Formats: sequence, C-alpha cells, structure tokens
Amino acid sequence: MTELKTQAIETRVGLDDAEFLSYTRDENGRLCVEIRAWNDSRMTFLFEDAIAVFDHSIGSVTAIHEVIGVSEFLEQALKWYYEASIPTDHLLKHYQFLDLDGNPSLEIVSAALTIEYSDFRPA
Repeated sequence: MTELKTQAIETRVGLDDAEFLSYTRDENGRLCVEIRAWNDSRMTFLFEDAIAVFDHSIGSVTAIHEVIGVSEFLEQALKWYYEASIPTDHLLKHYQFLDLDGNPSLEIVSAALTIEYSDFRPA
C-alpha cells in the first residue's frame, strides 16, 4: 500500500488530546465536525459540499490533514458522486482527522474547509 502524501492543517489551538463531540449537517448543508481541544476550547470544522464521510470509529484526535493528490477514498467518492466521467477541474479534496496512532479516524471529501472557534483560550 502506497503511503499518502498529506499536509497538516494549522489550527489556533493544538489538537493533541482533543476529542470529537459530534458531526452533523447544518441548515446550509455543510458537514459540521465539533471538537473539544485539550484546553476546553471548541472548534467547529465546516466542510462545504461534503460528498463522502468515512467514520473509522472516532474518539480521540491529534491532527487534521489534507491528502495531496488522488487517494483511493477520493477516487471512490468522485466515481460515486459523478456516476459518469469525472471532471478534471473538480474542487473536491480529501481530509483526514488522525488519531493518537496517526491513523485516520474520520475522513471527509469536500470542496472547502473553514474552522470556527468558540470558548477560545490561547495557550
């Protein structure tokens, strides 16, 4: 199995010792992933136009990464979503939340990601 190239996504609060609280769709159709950080700050990861989610048994989280290039998960999601030929100019990306062992705990394919903070407590 080929190792995926990934790029870490920076957050204002580190994700070490963070935990998933929930994931749902909001009234605008965005996938919202809520996480409580080590210092009790809360982060909401908002995924626009999410087309695929794979929950590997979420629990702890230590990082979020964007997978660079076309992964097997992204390829399968694109085939399912487009059903016919996949446009080369699609904007969809593969994101992974990683657990304590560096393995994916939650994977998402979406067009964009924004992060909102509440109860923000700088380190």
